[in-house]
Amino acid sequence: MEPHPLPYRVFVLAGQSNMAGRGGVQNLSDGSKEWDGVMPLDCRGSGIQCWDASSRWRRAAEPLHAGIDTGKTCGVGPGMYFASRLLELKAYRPECKIGLVPCAIGGSSITEWQPGSRNYVQMVQRTLAALAASPEGSELEALLWYQGESDAASLQQVREYASKLTKVFSTFRNDIQCLQLPIIQVAITCSSTKKAPYWQQINDIQRGDEIIGEAVYTIDARGLALQADGLHLTCEAQVWVGRQLANTFMEKGLKS
Repeated sequence: MEPHPLPYRVFVLAGQSNMAGRGGVQNLSDGSKEWDGVMPLDCRGSGIQCWDASSRWRRAAEPLHAGIDTGKTCGVGPGMYFASRLLELKAYRPECKIGLVPCAIGGSSITEWQPGSRNYVQMVQRTLAALAASPEGSELEALLWYQGESDAASLQQVREYASKLTKVFSTFRNDIQCLQLPIIQVAITCSSTKKAPYWQQINDIQRGDEIIGEAVYTIDARGLALQADGLHLTCEAQVWVGRQLANTFMEKGLKS
């Protein structure tokens, strides 16, 4: 008799490029970009699964968002280090696996995540499909969200940000029929006032009480190392974000 497949604890990864991962992505002399293939920590293993671009569960490996964040060069993001930290903390019984559902799209604004938009619909569809294909006993655990740099270009975007983000969170919970789904977001950082002049205002909103809804938690990326473009986190910073997301998930007692 074949053993029953191990149940998954499923996490959705959404937002823009720092969730999709640009760690280790280098600019080449011909103007193209390439991931250097370097991972700061070894977090490979059969205990981490990824819902890939072909809508199949497979053993997770960087870049997680390959084929999802299309037309861009993906590298290291926080997802693998989040999952690896959960395994390190023995968050679940040994018979459970961590399942990651990558959905982030680089350069996307909060308007492009509004209910009914392509990004939003894809996130819901991928989440539901991943759950349907998961072994018996699997559970959706949380949404991990890292977005906001694209909304730091104007004061009008800043004024609309809180209500639009709240709408994404509340509607997603409704659409997947999980009204108390924990959400952990990353408050953005930036060193380029030319590209994102109002990033601090977006960060303030993300850390404040304007994002309406229970079980929404925030970690702050301010002070983390950035690449030369002033927008994207280094590999080492992505490791910190992933591990801090996991620490927050455990400290808040959010696991099922």
